[in-house]
Amino acid sequence: MGILGGEAGLTGEGRLTAAGSVGYPSGHDWNIHWLKTSMYLARLREVYRSGSANNIDLIAIVDEFMIACTHMYDAFKSDPGLASIKKADVDAAMAGDENLRLCRDYANTAKHLKRKAADDIEAAVLEAGSRGVGNFVTIAYGPATNPRASTTDALKLAEAAYAAWQAFLNSHNIAEQSELINPLLNRTRRRNSDSIPSPSWPE
Repeated sequence: MGILGGEAGLTGEGRLTAAGSVGYPSGHDWNIHWLKTSMYLARLREVYRSGSANNIDLIAIVDEFMIACTHMYDAFKSDPGLASIKKADVDAAMAGDENLRLCRDYANTAKHLKRKAADDIEAAVLEAGSRGVGNFVTIAYGPATNPRASTTDALKLAEAAYAAWQAFLNSHNIAEQSELINPLLNRTRRRNSDSIPSPSWPE
């Protein structure tokens, strides 16, 4: 993980100022990606129960979760600290769960706008808005010949995909950093004005 650093001092008129940072001298590991995925799930839960939100904000946070969730595939199979996990294990997890695959299809559609093969699944936001109390995002998906064939709720998909990766962690006896993740997922309020980062596209 990261190394904490910081400093504090007095400025004019005795005002105390502080600065801090977190360094990653060894690079990022799977924990960083999992924390990001957890953070975006928490944020999606919050906007679903918050006041009316801008539709672009809603789409942006859905994009962020789907992309981060998709990146877990590479994080799990590439992290040298997870010696017990083989590429075949991660491939099997992705192939065996329709929710993880749909997140991947969404992330790839968001990146490329369309899929290469006619039978590749396209997935994109069909509708985003407010119900009066809370917000919603509907995702449509289907083959390129009929990309709106089916629909699902974005939060429902996110919860199911996150649970699938949690099950993967548990099956391989890998402990997540619950002391950091639980407060994210269990918090009940956060300012609706929190900014949403720009998407980081999967490879």
